[in-house]
Amino acid sequence: LSAFIEFSKNLVFVHASLSLTQVVVFLLGLSTISLLGFTIYIAVDVLRPRLAQGYVSGDLSLFYFKHLASVDKNRIYNEFLSANRTHSLKILTDQVYELSRILDKKMTAVHNSMNFLLWCIGSLLLFIMFSRFL
Repeated sequence: LSAFIEFSKNLVFVHASLSLTQVVVFLLGLSTISLLGFTIYIAVDVLRPRLAQGYVSGDLSLFYFKHLASVDKNRIYNEFLSANRTHSLKILTDQVYELSRILDKKMTAVHNSMNFLLWCIGSLLLFIMFSRFL
């Protein structure tokens, strides 16, 4: 970003006679800023906490913090006491499934962010290269 700002200080655009190189440098600068902004947006979106979406309203999962926080602790204790092995395994696999879905979405966003960052670096290099001809 600092290289982009430093090279931008030396640019002078004259409206009367714009050359193709000046237009290309302007468009490359615009695309660099846009790609960098979108990359930062995706990176911040990855850091944003996600909640499980696959639970039915009124469900009580003994491994999901939102459910545990919304009920009385005596009910939680009683649910743990009454849970058999099959029910506990079902609750655990549901939670693993929900966490896997959240992680899959985050990893896809990280992958997209890295792709946009590479495009941004390429655009910045082209911007620097073309700005040398001004």
